[in-house]
Amino acid sequence: MSAKIHLPRYIAIGLLLVLLNGIPHSAGQTHKENTHLGGEKSPYLLQHTDNLIEWYPWGSEAFEMARKENKPIFLSIGYSSCHWCHVMEEESFLNPEVARVMNETFVNILVDREERPDIDALYMRACLLLSGSCGWPLNVFMTPEGKPFFITTYLPPRARYGRIGLIELAQKVQELWNTKRDALYNDATRVFQTIRQIEAGYAGERPNRSALVSAYRELANTFDIQNGGFGSAPKFPQPHQYLFLIRYYMRTRDAKALTMVKKSLNAMMWGGLYDQLEGGFFRYATDAQWRIPHFEKMLIDQALLLITYTEAFQLTRNPEYKKIVFETLQFLKRNFRSRAGGYFTALDADSEGKEGRYYVWTEKELEQTLTPEQLKQARIIFDLTPGGDIRSDEYPGGVHHLYLAAPPDELARRLNWTPRAFQTRLQMLKQRLLEVRRRRIRPNLDDKILTNWNGWLMAAMALAGRVFHRKDIIQEAGNIARFIETHLRDPKGHLYHRFYKGHAGVPGLASDYATVIFGLINLYEATFDPIVLKRATEFQKAMDERFLDHEKGGYFEQPGPRTREVPLKLVQDSAHPSTNSLAFINLMMLARLTGQTEY
Repeated sequence: MSAKIHLPRYIAIGLLLVLLNGIPHSAGQTHKENTHLGGEKSPYLLQHTDNLIEWYPWGSEAFEMARKENKPIFLSIGYSSCHWCHVMEEESFLNPEVARVMNETFVNILVDREERPDIDALYMRACLLLSGSCGWPLNVFMTPEGKPFFITTYLPPRARYGRIGLIELAQKVQELWNTKRDALYNDATRVFQTIRQIEAGYAGERPNRSALVSAYRELANTFDIQNGGFGSAPKFPQPHQYLFLIRYYMRTRDAKALTMVKKSLNAMMWGGLYDQLEGGFFRYATDAQWRIPHFEKMLIDQALLLITYTEAFQLTRNPEYKKIVFETLQFLKRNFRSRAGGYFTALDADSEGKEGRYYVWTEKELEQTLTPEQLKQARIIFDLTPGGDIRSDEYPGGVHHLYLAAPPDELARRLNWTPRAFQTRLQMLKQRLLEVRRRRIRPNLDDKILTNWNGWLMAAMALAGRVFHRKDIIQEAGNIARFIETHLRDPKGHLYHRFYKGHAGVPGLASDYATVIFGLINLYEATFDPIVLKRATEFQKAMDERFLDHEKGGYFEQPGPRTREVPLKLVQDSAHPSTNSLAFINLMMLARLTGQTEY
């Protein structure tokens, strides 16, 4: 599926980049008490209630204020476990000089991308059009109607390292707003027009073998033969790519497809992407060898990787994959499970003001924790090179992050141990290190509960329970289903997107319905409980009523009526499967399970 769109030239945006010399600003500052976020239910927004910038949540009040005061809008999109979001808050949002400029110039809106993934998806599309390089925090300068004319990611308070500063950029925007507003509006309108054209341009074709072959070749061409994974650093797990390769191998018996899966899954579970002491996967690796991660842990990554390692075990019977599944499930139960049965969102990357501090080790800490003989063994097992493998402004003396230096059998040979002795001694070593690590200040837990991420976990647990013949894991999948039914479904049967401290809110998105349906289908296949299948069909009916595009097919991400300027359809997979790809699978499965051809 493709759409050829002629991208306009953004004149005013070019002016922003040309006018980079400093503009004097008046002394003094103004600051209104930041009270607009106090009633919010997003941990990310609540983290910013003490900011000097006067934030508004996304809503009519902020847009009305922008129109009334004739100001542009500054929109910052982030999430609570985002390292660079914390950096920007500390450097800029708590800075009196920055706050004065931002409060005078803009109406400022703060959005939690996990609470409002639909808003994030819209401005991510705009970011890709304008810059081609996106991330979080996503900082958007836009008209009072919400149309963006400039988008970027992290901004320091003032220019440094070749990056424009937030103060300078705000002043440029203010100058253009006062002198070239029509150009800004024209550019902003073209951005939305282009996105609308792209969204309207998606047109499905009947799937055929050539599409599978084309996808396989694209993955094969970008596969890192030496290290596993695709492309170079940074490396994201992207589990759905391995799920595709597993299915491609089953259809074709192309050995290279299976090799790509095994090479990558082995590298991830033995490397630094996986927490070797406590279990669970980090967000992504900053290097090509999977050694040094970005240290946040997100529920959705655990769920999708659980599915991947479970299916890989089915195909290969590799006991290491089974071990990873059980360790990850135990990690989630200890750290993410709420008392009511739903699972929380994420563990922060930072603690004690440093990224990864909870996980990394100084040389002195290792010497104090381990006996000389244990430290000697640890140097071989974890490749503890002199000076550490992370050196930065946060860790000028260098620190170690633990990963296996080689596959377990190879390490056993290096140490002249039997494989069983290696596993026993490794476990003793890990236990000692973990005892010490657990005394540290733990990263912050984002304790909101997201419907779509819990839908993925329900599916993962149901699959793992069925494959490994564990009724307790299947029961836990059922507990998630009951939590969603009890706490995230309104009396009319519609879903909410978010649950936080006893409060459900944010109307459910198409992704919420798709993942819950997928979870229930997997739970039905593990239990054959007809009530579970009935619930799946009820949610599918509700999804069709609220999101289906009856004219062109596919599902809009937001519920109707469809009066919004850019009605989004999430078609293309990104770090996670898209709404419509998952909906396609659900419809196919429901057709087979129920015999109802309308699916």
